[in-house]
Amino acid sequence: MWTAITEFFKTPQGIAILASACVLLINFILKKKPEKKSIIERFIGTIITAVKAAEKAIPDDTKNAGLARFDRAFKYIISVFAQVEGRLPTPDEELEIKEAIPVVHADIEADGGLEKE
Repeated sequence: MWTAITEFFKTPQGIAILASACVLLINFILKKKPEKKSIIERFIGTIITAVKAAEKAIPDDTKNAGLARFDRAFKYIISVFAQVEGRLPTPDEELEIKEAIPVVHADIEADGGLEKE
């Protein structure tokens, strides 16, 4: 039995089957799953909108204006996230959103996008 199998794999058809199996195995091993985009990449437009809206809605003379703007932007982003994803964000996702807000705010401010009208 084993001799028949080994003899088959010595033929051109057997070698072709082995080569095909090796190629399929290598493709399976190297196949890369698509990476999930970060929240910042998926919701950048929402984050920008939230930051700009909070900046306009809360006056500078408000007590703790920065914190109030941050809170308003955060709540808006969470509500949009819940609508899009159909669930509330996990604590790790909330942390990513919280870290993204000041970064996006700084970028918009540096570009002059937060000028008061």
